[in-house]
Amino acid sequence: MGFFDHEACQAVCPVECCLPDLGNVETEETLINGALKLHPQDVEHRREVEANDYPSRFRK
Repeated sequence: MGFFDHEACQAVCPVECCLPDLGNVETEETLINGALKLHPQDVEHRREVEANDYPSRFRK
């Protein structure tokens, strides 16, 4: 999982299964919480979240 200012799954993964599921749209908060659960040891990411300072496609 990474943080980009746009959906990047399809760009970095060469398979056709990485398509947005319009029936399961996730919010920025859901994605951030998921990343924190998956990578609890990532101190830099936690600092970015606490400072509200990270790239996001939700903020245009």
